[in-house]
Parts: sequence; C-alpha cells; structure tokens
Amino acid sequence: MGKKKSKSEYNSFLDGEKLRDNTNVRTSLTSSSSVTPPSRQKDDTHNAKAKGTKKPALTHFLCLPLVTPSSRPQLHQNLQNLKQDLSTTDAAVPVKAVRPTGTLHLTLGVMSLSDAALQDAMLYLQSLDLAGLLRAQGDAQLDSDALTVDLAALVPMQEPRKTSILYAEPRDASRRLVPFATALKGLFTERGCMGREERGLRLHATLVNTVYAKPKGGKKGRGAGKAVVHASEGLRDSQHHSDDDTSSTTAEMKERSQGHGPEAKSWRYFDARALVERYEGVVWAEGVEVDRVQICEMGAKKVWSGDGEGEGEVVDERYEVVCEKVIFG
Repeated sequence: MGKKKSKSEYNSFLDGEKLRDNTNVRTSLTSSSSVTPPSRQKDDTHNAKAKGTKKPALTHFLCLPLVTPSSRPQLHQNLQNLKQDLSTTDAAVPVKAVRPTGTLHLTLGVMSLSDAALQDAMLYLQSLDLAGLLRAQGDAQLDSDALTVDLAALVPMQEPRKTSILYAEPRDASRRLVPFATALKGLFTERGCMGREERGLRLHATLVNTVYAKPKGGKKGRGAGKAVVHASEGLRDSQHHSDDDTSSTTAEMKERSQGHGPEAKSWRYFDARALVERYEGVVWAEGVEVDRVQICEMGAKKVWSGDGEGEGEVVDERYEVVCEKVIFG
C-alpha cells in the first residue's frame, strides 16, 4: 500500500470547480501554419441516438500519459500492494481487475477515426502550441513551467455501493491540469476529431475495472449482471477464476469499449465503500510529470518477457502510441 498524506494537503478540484473560459486561448495558440481538415465528423453519438443506429466503433483516444521513469516504480509497487490486499482480504473484486502499470493515463476524449481523420488529428496535434496553452492556465506565479501531479485515493466511477471502476484522482497544486485538459479537449472537439459530450471532463487514472476480469468463455457466475457482489462471495469467485485467460477478442473489445465512464457496463459490480475508505489517504505516485500529449489506439497490447510476441510471460500492457507531442519540446 502506498504512503498516506493528510487530505488537507491537496486541492480537490475534480468536483465543482468553475473553469474559466478558454475560447481566446483556443483560437490564439495554434501555430501559424494551419492544417486543413477533411470534412468534419458529425456528432456520431447524438446522431446514433436520434436515428436509433449503432454507435461507431471507438478507435483512438487523446490522453496525458502518467508512466514515466520516476513514476513507474512507485505505481508498479503500489499496484502490486493493491493486488495483494485484494487477494488476502474480503474485498469483492477480482485481482485481474487491477490494471497493468503501463496502461495508466488520463483520458481527454475518445475518437472514432477513419484513416484520413486520424492523419488530420495527428497533424493537428503537432500544430498546437502546447506550452503556450499550458502557460495560459491559472494566474499563480510558478517557479517552474513543469506540470506535476500526485495520484491519490480510490474513487468510484459510479455509486460507491455499486460500481465496476475505481480510479486514482490527479491532484495538481498549480491548478492548471483541469483547465489545460479541458482546453485541449475543446480544441479537438471543435476540430471535429471527437463528438461533443454533455458531461464535463472527469480526469481519472483507472486502477480497477472489472470489465477486464471477465471469466473465460464469458461465464458470469455469481454476482453477474446488475447484481452487487459482496465480500465473501466475491472473493471465492475471483479466486476460482484467477487463472482464466482474458485475451481480447473482437466481441470483448466491443464490450470493453462500453466499460468506461459513469455509464459503464460490466459483468460485475461491487460495493466499494470499504475500499474507498481504506485507501482515502493513499498516494499511488508523487510528482508525476505530465510532459506530453498522445493519441493512442484503443485496446492495450500485452508486453512479453521473451524476444517476440507470445514468448515468455506477460509482464505488462500498454496502449500503442500513434502520435505524441512534448509540451515543452
């Protein structure tokens, strides 16, 4: 388990913070060489609901990576501690629901991109003045431009008594992270790279998601569907299926794409109130430098210990980066 800090040391900004308008920032911080996009993608989510058609498959996401040379050891050790805790206590959470270290990031938005639209999104990211965009956030005088965050606590994505996702919240003393991320999301939305969303941006680093721990063959077992899994029952079931193969198939990828966010769908929900209380003051990683923006492919890829794919043991997972830009590059 990671070390604890007093809750009063942090500025809680994820709920209820009023973000200033970034309209002027968005229009002035792109580079002078404009990139002409293909015809803008429509708001597919809105159209799908209006016409009763299926939502387009999600292909990519815009994010801020959290795994750095200094944060990786902290995150790896503390996630191992979490796994140990879940395997030896009465927590109703399958150990395999704990996400691999290499997958941790802050999602700014998801996208359904054709090849042409992906090329446009990549060129657009490279055209942005990310340093200027970050410097425009907040009024505090800072000793350094570097944006660093602490990852702390376990927060349920849905109701604490019935959730499928727990995440660490990023805590930023400079109070620039949320407005910077919001401005970036707004720019890519206006560009047509992602659909508009009614809900505000909720930055989170997913640590536990039961959608990734579904038993082999799609068996739901006890506590499946919308039922809440409680302590003793959940432990027995998770131990029974601890060695099941959870390799991705097309159907699983589709299911997992629906397993994120406040409206996530999962084969298992659990009562997280005890876990939330136990990990309230835990810090998973301190001083994580957010130094770049990435466009990644959906679907984490396994990292093997051997020389080739499928050789040796799976030692980690990571998302394939198709484009990135360093903030102060």
